[in-house]
Amino acid sequence: MAAATEPTTAGPGIMPGPSGTTGLLAVLLALGLTIGPASPVRAQDQGMNAPAPAAAPPSEAGRPSPEQVLALVAEGEALLAAGDLPGAEAKLREANDATFLFTYSDPLVKFYPNLAFARFYRRTGDWRQMVRYAASVASALETAGLGTHPYRIEALLYQGAALYEIERRVEAEPLLRSAFGETRDRPEMAGLHELATYYLARVLSDLKAPDAAEIRNHLFDLEGSTVTIAQVAAVVYEGVLALRRAGADPDRLARQMAGLVEALEDSPGFDPLELARYRSYLGLLLSNAYRDEEALELFRQVHRTLTEAGAYDSAYYWNVQRLAMETRILGDPEAARRLLQSELAALKERGAGPFFAAVYLGNLGEFSEVLGEPAVAQRYYREAYAELRKMYPASHKQVREMRDRIDRSAEDILAFSFAGELGVVQGLDYSARADASDTLRMFLQGDFVALELAQDEARAATGDNALSELNRAMLLGLSGTYDGAMEALAQARRLAVIDPGTLSPQAPILDLTEALALLWGSGHDLARAPGVLALAGAKAGLMSDAERSLYLALELCAAYQAQAPQAEVLAALGRWQAEAGPQPGPLGMMARLLVLEAAGPVAETEAMRALLDGLQAEARTSGMHLAGSLAEMLYLTSVGYEIANETTVPRLTLLEHDLSLGLPEHHLMLVAARIGLSNALDWRDRTLDSLDWLRRASEDLRLNPFHAPDHLAFLLAQQANIFASQGDVAIGATLAQQAYQGLDPARDRPGFAVAVIRAYAGLRWEQSGDPALAEEVYRRHVEDAAFLARLGPQDRARLLQDYAETIWDIDYPAAEALFVRAAAALAEAETLDSRSQQSSILFSRAIAAYFNGHAAAAWRAMTEANDLRRTWARDQIAAGAVAAIGGSDRNRAAWEAAIGWDYAQSLAE
Repeated sequence: MAAATEPTTAGPGIMPGPSGTTGLLAVLLALGLTIGPASPVRAQDQGMNAPAPAAAPPSEAGRPSPEQVLALVAEGEALLAAGDLPGAEAKLREANDATFLFTYSDPLVKFYPNLAFARFYRRTGDWRQMVRYAASVASALETAGLGTHPYRIEALLYQGAALYEIERRVEAEPLLRSAFGETRDRPEMAGLHELATYYLARVLSDLKAPDAAEIRNHLFDLEGSTVTIAQVAAVVYEGVLALRRAGADPDRLARQMAGLVEALEDSPGFDPLELARYRSYLGLLLSNAYRDEEALELFRQVHRTLTEAGAYDSAYYWNVQRLAMETRILGDPEAARRLLQSELAALKERGAGPFFAAVYLGNLGEFSEVLGEPAVAQRYYREAYAELRKMYPASHKQVREMRDRIDRSAEDILAFSFAGELGVVQGLDYSARADASDTLRMFLQGDFVALELAQDEARAATGDNALSELNRAMLLGLSGTYDGAMEALAQARRLAVIDPGTLSPQAPILDLTEALALLWGSGHDLARAPGVLALAGAKAGLMSDAERSLYLALELCAAYQAQAPQAEVLAALGRWQAEAGPQPGPLGMMARLLVLEAAGPVAETEAMRALLDGLQAEARTSGMHLAGSLAEMLYLTSVGYEIANETTVPRLTLLEHDLSLGLPEHHLMLVAARIGLSNALDWRDRTLDSLDWLRRASEDLRLNPFHAPDHLAFLLAQQANIFASQGDVAIGATLAQQAYQGLDPARDRPGFAVAVIRAYAGLRWEQSGDPALAEEVYRRHVEDAAFLARLGPQDRARLLQDYAETIWDIDYPAAEALFVRAAAALAEAETLDSRSQQSSILFSRAIAAYFNGHAAAAWRAMTEANDLRRTWARDQIAAGAVAAIGGSDRNRAAWEAAIGWDYAQSLAE
């Protein structure tokens, strides 16, 4: 009966988050409940006007035997090994067509041609096709109970490898980790393990993962021959880069790099341009080790090689920069300057972007300083800064480094177009206060860059003390640099004990700063939050009004972050409303931002609108513009159905831009804005745009060193749903499988866990066509009383409804009981407008009754469902959420008419 239901969403694309969630979590959870199916029935949303089912497969009379299919594959692979690509493709196509047209009960036969095609596309380098074919094998065999079969593991590895090759690293990582683990200690899969280790090493190196070095070293311990010399060389090179970044001795690294270069020189057929790249980096290490003559000769040699080949790529541009720097080191800055000046002129002709122009301009400034021309140097530095700003926001590390070279006291500095963001025009009105209010003020102004500069100047004037360390901790915590914030706080507490005259060791702001760093800046270790807040609460008598407001808001934020039951969130909100009192200055502003973030779905919309209006008005008068942008973003993505408003996409687009300028890279609020934009685009069926923003958000989250794993698993599951909604069910299924593999129902936040379960169960069903494969997943978790007790009403209702929809045509009484439980669970969410979800439960219940021959019950449930939907829809239209009303209402009307007709025929005259 899978053709009869609709998305369990409030409109075509959103549900409020689980009880007590909003802000980042609500945006994430709203997205998870909207994009793509939680099961095939919800994906199809079919009604009386649904397309006819596909034609029956052709007669089995001409079906090749399983042995014939496998023989065709073997012929194709033999041709592939011989280099006959057209012949190989033809044979594999013939085998694949047979498994598509005819029925084969053995999944290893049915999907083996797809695995062979994945191997074929690996050979040809068609990574996108390789992803498709590998995913179909990996997901289907796992669904068939063959999750540990070598074919499945090989396919999983190929999918991850291809995703890496097309630079989708976040999606590739869990697949490659799984393939790595499944092939380890299995001698019969040594070649696959070697390949998995190589690709995992590359992904983890790119993501700067903590275990990247361990995986690289593991590759070096292997003795296989699957990975090419070029691939091994790339991993060695990345390892040397990582060691150098960590401060390893350049002379020792130069010896390692020289060994690599010598080995590659003796390797027949190795790409000479790639070898030149390695030689150039060897030269840099030699330069770092003060072996300058050797370095200069290498740079010259590489320059000749690349110039003769016309290889004007990043390797060429870096080598020119190194050649110029070494020329200056060896005493000829004028020659170095001439070289870069000529190369700078050629950059634009060769189509190079602003990055290398900025690098060369920065070096030209250095050379000019050495030549005693400071005014010329400053001109170059400003030009370099302007080039970098074409690519990066002012908060980017490289922009900030170039900023430090610019003389802000120069007489003509006001003529520089970026003088304002250097703190020149407005001045730096800052002091390291005992309540960190100036730090909060400048951060909420969006003056992240100027704030760093101000703190540096304040420390230079006074030296390190408890106040400067407290304020540094506040900045690091707000920026998401959790470990740095904790180090600075520890130092502040130590100095406060030594010299309590500047800051009391018992000052509540120390604990409040730690809580802010954890709950707003990171959220990766929520188990620590209650203890931190308990320490702060014990000092309530020492708090100012603003600190008191911030403390109560942080308690509310902790409940929201942990996805606590709705009653707990409401209680925390009530305490803030009753006890916060005056909320002056930046601390009060931050408190209200936290409240808006945490209370959106559970508070009255009018109250949240009033809070937003007050925040924005104060932001305008106080200059805390970033606070205004944050407030509007949080409101649009978490309160009521604002996400569906006609103006939301353009507003969120502008807000995302504002936040990217005022926040550090990979900040969680940037993640929230990008997920919110993805969600808003999905509402409007702009699925590919939605997926693009979701990928950007996922990469941001993964590159944040303090991300929470359940956040990332959730986003992976949502990407899986989007792929399925676009017809790439196999790709979606493997991603959902990986998200589910990492699920910890006892610890993961309930809303995230439910979203992962729904994606995994639904895609198992969608791919196989067998609801029993989804049913076993739902049953496992519904029968887990401890897990079910952790869920808020909406999540519990969703899970129970999903379970009912998988069994309504095999055990209708059990399904009906589950629908009743789902409605009862939802009734607990008293303060939320759950009418759309209630209507969805009734709709599904009506269809189940109808297909099981209970026309009267179906008619009652369908009319009640549609009446409830209509009253909800009228309210949404009145509120301006016009996008919330979609085509599914026509489908509902058709179903109501059809059920009504059948019911009427059963009645007596």
